[in-house]
Amino acid sequence: MFKCAESTHHEQRTYEDHQKGIGKLRRLWWKIQRKVNHKSTPLEE
Repeated sequence: MFKCAESTHHEQRTYEDHQKGIGKLRRLWWKIQRKVNHKSTPLEE
C-alpha cells in the first residue's frame, strides 16, 4: 500500500521536474529565437 503511494508520489515529482526542465528549455529557445529574429537572418543561411 505504502509502496504504491510512494511510487505515484515519486512519479509526480519527476513529472513536475520534467515540466520545469521543459520550461527552462523553452525560455532558452525563445531567447535564441529573439536573437536570431533581431539579426533578421534566416536560420537556413
